[in-house]
Formats: sequence, structure tokens, C-alpha cells
Amino acid sequence: MFNNTKKTAFILILALMLVVFSACGKPSAPAGTSSPNGSTAPAQSTAPASADAIMGDFDAKTIDGDSFKSSDLAAHKLTMVNVWTTTCGFCIKEMPDLQELYKNLPEGTNLITICFDGVKNGSAAKKVLENAGAEFKTLIPDKKLIESLGNVINAVPTTIFVDSEGRQVGDLIIGVPSLNDTANAYLKQLNARLETINK
Repeated sequence: MFNNTKKTAFILILALMLVVFSACGKPSAPAGTSSPNGSTAPAQSTAPASADAIMGDFDAKTIDGDSFKSSDLAAHKLTMVNVWTTTCGFCIKEMPDLQELYKNLPEGTNLITICFDGVKNGSAAKKVLENAGAEFKTLIPDKKLIESLGNVINAVPTTIFVDSEGRQVGDLIIGVPSLNDTANAYLKQLNARLETINK
């Protein structure tokens, strides 16, 4: 009986460690930007899609150099935003799963990623995305986006779901939602939030 108690305790500790270690640490701001912390106030928006938009009013570039603005979120009812860094092993590991999800998104939804350290590690980010066969847009955050997200991102990967006005829908997902079936786990989360919007 004592052995069963030890086994149970070991399994519980192992499960807890998997949950804790399924995310990397808080991302640091790229050089030349302010470091995100709890005391940094989000930048004032001049023409935000919504006054309570979690990502604020931003004008970022994609990894390919195209423009992506906060107003571009209006094209979809719900957008899944995955924030990652090139130094996070879990982030890199889930990229092929994000591509699989992207190919099977429900109508009216979108998936974008934000490479938080893309300003200084752009070539590494491109390599990660290329290796994953990623077709989704990946943003290199501007200063406003870094400040807005720096107030809510404590670890990477972190996934945020936003509506067409940039308002957060549901809770953040910190870490990888499933180490075995990541794409399907994200799809379930996406569908649950889509139902909330459709009500």
C-alpha cells in the first residue's frame, strides 16, 4: 500500500511539472523598446477598433514586411493570436500544429502569431516558420503592441482570442494546451469562444 501511495504522489508531481514546464518564461522586449512589466501603461490609442481592445491600436509588420494593423482584425469574427519567441522550445515545437490548425480553421476565424523577439531575431523566426511550413501571418510587434501585450503576457507561448474589434474573448491560454494533440486542443478552444460570440 505504501508503494501505491508513492506511485500516486510521483505521478501527481510529474503531472504538475508537465503543466508548469509547458511554457517558457516571460519574453523580454526587443532592443530599443521598453521592457514589458506590470507598471507599463498601454499606449493611448488614437483610433482603436474598441476602447477595451487587449492589443490596443497598433501598426505592425509581418515577418514578410507587409503591414498588419489593429483594424485588420475586423476581417474575421474571431482571431486566435499566438505569442511566441525564437528561444522558447515549446513555441517552436507547436508551430507545425498551428499550421495544421490554420488549414482547418472554422469559417469566420483567423490565426496569426506574434514573434515577440522578432525585431532582433527575425532570421531565426523565419527559419522556424519555414521549417513548420507556416502559411499564417506572423507579426513583428511595434512598440505599442509590445507595451499592450507586455501587460498581460507572463510566459510564452500565450494564446489570446480576440473578436473583430480586438476585445479578448475568454481566458488566455498560457503554455501548450496539449502535448499530444495540440492542433485539436486549440480547435476546441477556438470553437468554444466562437460559440460565445455567436450567442
